Amino acid sequence: SSRRCDHCCVPLCSASAKFNGILSFHAFPTHSDLRRQWLVNIRRDHFTITSHTRVCCRHFASDQLIEPTTLDGRRRLIKGAVPTLFEWNEIYFFSADCMFYVDALVFKQYPNATGKIQHQILLIRLFYTAFH
Repeated sequence: SSRRCDHCCVPLCSASAKFNGILSFHAFPTHSDLRRQWLVNIRRDHFTITSHTRVCCRHFASDQLIEPTTLDGRRRLIKGAVPTLFEWNEIYFFSADCMFYVDALVFKQYPNATGKIQHQILLIRLFYTAFH
């Protein structure tokens, strides 16, 4: 099956299956209230959802994700799952296989740095904090 639609629609998130096979991408729920809550949470008020629109696993807390039980299985969401982890939060983290803490202060302190450099700065800060 084609993976061309596997990129995250959340603002400031550049996640794409093209460059990362670990991430999972989840379609919007069909239930209207839950779908509306997703839109509110991802801050996309006037947004057209298509069959290809996805939110990546990094925006869901680990207790909202069901890990695959087989090697070829897919990560799924629990019933009623809602994305809550975003770059505009003070701290958010990549869930599941990408437990990677991201401090929004990095983005404020180094606004011109690329995502890769921001993550490197963050890792240095986390390493320093963990051992000092």
